[in-house]
Amino acid sequence: MDLFYSHIEQLQMDLLSMKPNDIDEKYHLVCAKLSGEFIANAIKDLDLSLYTSDLRMKLERGLTDLDQGVKAIYFEYDMDNSWEGAFYFCLDYEPLEKENDDWASNWEHYLEGPSCKPFSDIYINIGGFEEEDEVGITLYLITRTIMAFISATEKLSVNIPLCIAFHDQDQVMRIVATNE
Repeated sequence: MDLFYSHIEQLQMDLLSMKPNDIDEKYHLVCAKLSGEFIANAIKDLDLSLYTSDLRMKLERGLTDLDQGVKAIYFEYDMDNSWEGAFYFCLDYEPLEKENDDWASNWEHYLEGPSCKPFSDIYINIGGFEEEDEVGITLYLITRTIMAFISATEKLSVNIPLCIAFHDQDQVMRIVATNE
């Protein structure tokens, strides 16, 4: 589990300092090293255009009714349940440095997001947090999910922090950390 969380911590730093394509390539290589090139390429080759489009459409719908009191948008997905996601429009926000993500549970409303069953199927069958090969697979599935989220949000006009995490993740990942 330590291997997984050390990579997750590094991924958070990369999200704030690297370009999305470079992040995707970096974690593709990590997956290939830990889990083998075949599975790394299989994950990379999965078409996420429909998932990304669904993310964008649902978030745009949520933004039309955005309350002025919303301080952050948090997207959470459940790896164990078809990668089902939901957007949470949060009334509080704390920057990463504060190491306090309690704000993510103080939301005004939520909006169901899309699911990504192919990712869930891979995770349930060969992913995980313990063995090195499981870590590589899970880490790259997470990275590709984050890249889809970034792609879905990059053309939206949002002036509040955008965050993402899998269900029960210890640290909410900051994607766009404005107003910190």
